[in-house]
Amino acid sequence: MTNFKLLNSIVMKTFCLILICLFAGLLVEAQGSSVQNEPVIIRPKVMKLVREIAKENILNGAYIDLSKKRNKQFKRYKRLNKISTNAELVILTDNENPVVRSYAFWALSNRPKLDLLPILQKHLYDTTKCKTHLGCFIYEETVGDLYIETYIPEFVYGKLTPKADYKKEFIDSVLLNDKSIILKTKYDLLLKIKPEPKYYSRVKEIATTENSPESILALARYQNPDDVEILKELFKKNNFGYYSIYAIREFPDTRFYPILVRAFVDGLANKDFDYQKWRILFQALAKYPSNETLKLFNDVFLIQNKDRLETLTIFLKISLNKYPNQIFESLKDKLKLEPYQISQVSEQMNFEE
Repeated sequence: MTNFKLLNSIVMKTFCLILICLFAGLLVEAQGSSVQNEPVIIRPKVMKLVREIAKENILNGAYIDLSKKRNKQFKRYKRLNKISTNAELVILTDNENPVVRSYAFWALSNRPKLDLLPILQKHLYDTTKCKTHLGCFIYEETVGDLYIETYIPEFVYGKLTPKADYKKEFIDSVLLNDKSIILKTKYDLLLKIKPEPKYYSRVKEIATTENSPESILALARYQNPDDVEILKELFKKNNFGYYSIYAIREFPDTRFYPILVRAFVDGLANKDFDYQKWRILFQALAKYPSNETLKLFNDVFLIQNKDRLETLTIFLKISLNKYPNQIFESLKDKLKLEPYQISQVSEQMNFEE
């Protein structure tokens, strides 16, 4: 009987101990849950900085103009980065001021092991303009573009740690396929994107519906003969501008050649001088080696304006170096360049158009 009472006492004590532990665990869990759900209150010293940043209302880099002295606005950013918690900065990415939002994301991008993708995705629709001063350049850019440039390591506004998984391919896909996103980064992407089959339908849709010159180039790179007539209409809408000529260089279909001839003839007769367009025009024409193209190139040497002749001679030399052909051999004797011109040709050979 005594043994039974002793055993019963031990069982009861053990049962009570289990209940106490369970209750304590539930209490801790409930308390933890309530803490997590409590709104984060940004501390006064952080808000003071935020108000100062918003008042100046410009996103400055470390150095502006030619001065090596750090400016006050950037010092505020550095201070904000130093004293703010991750939670405070996350809240500030939704601040009403675009400069504060951008600086907050910039600061977060420099902190390791943070998943910034959800914040970035939320702001891909943020088209508020943010005044920016980096080096000698002052310009306006959307907050959404600034967020992308901050998130992707190769851009200048900030960078993640080398081990960060920043999912660039996923971002590219979202930018291209979400029709409600209207950012410069989206159209810049079209200049660099490879002509992969998975993007073809969407690139074609953007080219035909969004009046984007960059998309003309992206579509041309697929070199689909069925797109020739569509591209010709797009060239016309683009006033046969730079991206139209660039697109022809990428897709030198014979049906495009008359467009290049007209651009060349009109260009020589026009007093306006678009250096960027002329450089790509020579390269596009070099993709069509013929006696007619050779005659056009020879017409360059009849130009009376010395400065224009010098520039076009450099562009011609670059195009022949990039796309050599036996039919252009007779031009070599005429292309006698000065050492400084040869240096310019060398520098511009790998120039990204």
